[in-house]
Amino acid sequence: MKWGQRGRNEYPEGQWVVNVISAAGEPIEPPEVCAKFRNAIGSIIRTKLVLDPTIPDLPTVPEGRKETMWQMLRQTFVLPRGTQDRVRYYARKMLGESFRRWKSKLNTKYVKKRPNTICGLRGNHSSTMRRVCSAKKHRTISSAKQEKY
Repeated sequence: MKWGQRGRNEYPEGQWVVNVISAAGEPIEPPEVCAKFRNAIGSIIRTKLVLDPTIPDLPTVPEGRKETMWQMLRQTFVLPRGTQDRVRYYARKMLGESFRRWKSKLNTKYVKKRPNTICGLRGNHSSTMRRVCSAKKHRTISSAKQEKY
């Protein structure tokens, strides 16, 4: 990795004790636990064992997988009593935002970089294939053939 490049967030090892939870449900004390919590959420989203990149959005994720993600967080972070519901709500909200960011990044990095994927084919296409597959040009070719007959 070059200097200045960001490293991959890995799921935090061990158990982390959370002392203070905000009104919104975010772990805020100690500060290093707050960072570990955010890293854990990002790592869970990118884990192919839990989520599949082909899932269109978080609401379509089965409830069992969402529960698995919450259980992973609960095993890693020891929360104060009576804060489970607030932290769970906050965690689901952050998981949704992280999932949307991750899907957007995948779309930008892999889908939008290949605009020449006409008719499911990749790479350079012959000019005739481009004409046939493009809807606008396809109509032009069809009308030209009709004029011949």
